[in-house]
Amino acid sequence: VILSKREVEVLDGLLEENSYQEIADQNYISINTVRHYVKELYQKMGVSSRQALMERVLLDEYRWPEGWKEPRLCPDLVRFGYQ
Repeated sequence: VILSKREVEVLDGLLEENSYQEIADQNYISINTVRHYVKELYQKMGVSSRQALMERVLLDEYRWPEGWKEPRLCPDLVRFGYQ
């Protein structure tokens, strides 16, 4: 799965159990932009809910690209690329 830098940032916020508003504030984007990226993540990961996304990421043992901080809730993330 290839994710953009922004998608990785939004996913990081989701994994830290942040609200959409918190993710928006942390990344200086609107809440509607967060919603857009969440929909993109669902589509790319083949899921239809936040819970399913978390399960997919955690069970598939994903890892962040080199140089990214690892999310608090999932120290074992692998396979993320970004464009």
